[in-house]
Amino acid sequence: MRALPTAIYHLLLRDGVNFAAAERLLPALSDLGISHLYLSPVMTAASGSTHGYDVADPTTVDPVLGGEAGFMSLADVAMAAGIGLILDFVPNHTVFSPDNVWLRDVLRFGPTGRYGGHFDIDWSRGPLLLPFLPDDFQTCAAEGLLRLVPGADGQGAIAFDGGTVPLAPGSWDGRTGIDPDALAYHHDRQLWRLTQGGVAARIRHRRFFNVTELVGMRIDDPQVFADMHDTLFRLIDAGAVQGLRLDHIDGLADPAAYLNRLAARVGEVPIWVEKILTGDERLPAWPVLGTTGYAAVQAITRVLTDPDGLTQIDRRWRVDGGADSFAQVLDAAKRQILDCELASELRQLAILGRAALSATDRLSASVTDADLTAALRELLIACPRYRTYLTAGPRRAEDVAVLAAMREVAAQTVGGGHPAVDWLHAVLLAPRVVEGTALAIRFEQVTGALLAKAGEDTAGYRYARLIAACEVGSDPDAAVMSPVAFGATAAAHPASAWVLTSSHDTKRSADVWMRVLAITHRADDFLALADAAAALTAARHVPARLRWYILQSALGLWGDADFGDRLTAHLTKAMRETKDLSDWDDPDTTAEDRAQAFLAALIADWHDDPPLALRRLLEQGDTLGLIGAALGLVVPGIPCVFQGCEGQSLLLTDPDNRRPARIGDVRPITPQDRDKRALSRHLLHLRRAHPGFFTDADCTVATMPGGGWMLIRRDGDSRLHVTIADPDPVPLRIAIEGRLAGSAASRDIWPQTLSSGEPGRTPKVVRPSQSSRTLP
Repeated sequence: MRALPTAIYHLLLRDGVNFAAAERLLPALSDLGISHLYLSPVMTAASGSTHGYDVADPTTVDPVLGGEAGFMSLADVAMAAGIGLILDFVPNHTVFSPDNVWLRDVLRFGPTGRYGGHFDIDWSRGPLLLPFLPDDFQTCAAEGLLRLVPGADGQGAIAFDGGTVPLAPGSWDGRTGIDPDALAYHHDRQLWRLTQGGVAARIRHRRFFNVTELVGMRIDDPQVFADMHDTLFRLIDAGAVQGLRLDHIDGLADPAAYLNRLAARVGEVPIWVEKILTGDERLPAWPVLGTTGYAAVQAITRVLTDPDGLTQIDRRWRVDGGADSFAQVLDAAKRQILDCELASELRQLAILGRAALSATDRLSASVTDADLTAALRELLIACPRYRTYLTAGPRRAEDVAVLAAMREVAAQTVGGGHPAVDWLHAVLLAPRVVEGTALAIRFEQVTGALLAKAGEDTAGYRYARLIAACEVGSDPDAAVMSPVAFGATAAAHPASAWVLTSSHDTKRSADVWMRVLAITHRADDFLALADAAAALTAARHVPARLRWYILQSALGLWGDADFGDRLTAHLTKAMRETKDLSDWDDPDTTAEDRAQAFLAALIADWHDDPPLALRRLLEQGDTLGLIGAALGLVVPGIPCVFQGCEGQSLLLTDPDNRRPARIGDVRPITPQDRDKRALSRHLLHLRRAHPGFFTDADCTVATMPGGGWMLIRRDGDSRLHVTIADPDPVPLRIAIEGRLAGSAASRDIWPQTLSSGEPGRTPKVVRPSQSSRTLP
């Protein structure tokens, strides 16, 4: 196996950042101590894509980025600089639009064509629905928004604002123009139907989560696998790719089979999977080096949360009418998502369930469709993790146990539908017919979509007690972790897996959630700000939980570039994601306007005379930011630095965190930015100089009698100590001994005098409590 990366830098392509721009960044990355550059997807994406995960042609490198020639140039320059390239690859889905070259072939030739079996489409439910129009087909035709035109291949096509869809061979009579009757005649002869957006409940294709504009790929089919990876394998065989990050592995029908096939083909090229582990869940025995590191976000956040302060905050949260627990909020959100955004998926599961019942002829008469749907609904809601793997690979005892627990919870809730719950449990555990297997596979693909949309994208915006605890894969009801427990968690983390603290998918950057965590260390200051905010006239018609969310978000972004406009845009998204204060499909503009008025009043109040409480919280957050950065760079695993986060980077969820970052310009813009850049550079260079130590050294935590704690990495006579202390005037100390220290027996590497001659700032930190008690 090739040597592991010592540190990865995550760069988002597009929005003006192409391969040539990445080349110009390489000297700065080398100076920072980076060994590998991780790029967002490079295959040709939909026109105007801002992220690349909506692939339109998997067989070409996107010309927008510089094409294959531009990529190979980047690979050559990176290799000369000693930097490897890691590519983000999307095996689960492609874009569902006329831009998709394979989908256009399906629209012409249907399921029997060259690419008919590539997409996860249920043709048994009728024509494929294409929700590309602003209104229904008849209305658009009557209003002249559709036109019959000659296609590029000599066949006909129907054109609309946004593209064209090709007609099947032999179905075009040569007519062109906007005549509604001619349009209807040709439209009715196709295997698809153009329709308006917002018909998610009736779609015929498997989506990515609830995104109708993305269509699932049948990557388990050998031909689909070969076609999807052809260009990727060519780049790998040319020596231009030194690692793969696989997006959304849980969406696949059989992740284990796919990964085994991929690993056998790419040989020594390392593979990491985007897999969110919850609770004590373990990664299946896949041929990968590990996950992309979301667990680090949760662990570092929890250990730096002060439980005494959180108890104080929790008490006020409840007085203000906040929900008793995140679990309550999540359960309600799951039910709403299944009724609305994932209604199509629930309906399809019911259809598959009825087919399986009929095939086994067991209970088929006594279990009604309503019974079956209710049982499926409760089993989906009861799933505590993104998915089980009972249909994919060797059966694991933990998956069997999870399914048994789901059965018990669902049986208590569904009432008279117990026979349906028991039957579904048996099918999901051991399908005995083809129809049962189809049901079990799709069920496991839906649980992840449900938890992601209900947890990360709904409940996480509703439960504002401590928004830093509402991260990808987190459990806000278990928001604290003792230092000793953190040490055990860190020690168990594979040295070959990533350690991620910020990314394009996290809800906030690390520096934002460290500012928010400061409220648990200075609860009195936060509650003083909350009282003052509640007294503003504009607060009268804004729910308390929304005021809490706004207050913490403003603290997290305060003072950053364009923070007012960015907070305004984010608040609109946050309210619509709650789906009860407002909604994307039917926005409550009155409620949104009132919230925006409150935000504006809060910003004006702080701007005119920044409260002492605000200044203290910002100082506390900056201190925690340095501590969190240090932990993320020294614990076992491979640190992945998101673009710009080597310095202070204050980012909210997308699209805010997907803006082009300030990269390559290493001039510090604030004292905190200067300190974090210096700290990152020290530790990244140490990792690059001593890769064996960071791979092999054990990891322990010791608490100190005078307060505070110490994380210790040890390998033989080499040691690295990270001390987090109070009342010591220096809250963060990092020292090295043995081989790491070179000629000296030991030396401090932080804090130290920076190149500018200014010493690093040393604001005090209220020590994280050693308690690990559960909050009420």
